[in-house]
Amino acid sequence: MRIRLLGIGLFSIIAALTVSASPGDDIPSWLQQASAVKLPAYDKDVPAVVLVDDGTVTIDADGRINTVYNFAVRILRREGRAYAAGQVGYIPDIGKVKEFRAWLIRANGELKRYGKDEVLDLAKTNLLSR
Repeated sequence: MRIRLLGIGLFSIIAALTVSASPGDDIPSWLQQASAVKLPAYDKDVPAVVLVDDGTVTIDADGRINTVYNFAVRILRREGRAYAAGQVGYIPDIGKVKEFRAWLIRANGELKRYGKDEVLDLAKTNLLSR
């Protein structure tokens, strides 16, 4: 499966799968912290900088496995927009994406939320199995 966001921002776009934020929160705390990071000066050819890239796996008492991915990238140049896409693989017969949430924080602080309507569920083809 490949998840691609349809909207791209100039400041940063943040993708998170099954993040643990309260329903009333506009943005989770890990993302607030990441977006507040003051970056050093980068070469003018650096298109984007990854701020957060982590995952947590938990196993429930009934044996269900839950994986949470958090990813944050700051887009420094227009050419960095390609980095503003998230993807996760899963086996359809035994797994699923329970939740997908993403946020765009523009340079002016404007916040845009993305949800399941902006996600594509695409099958990966095996080109070697001909």
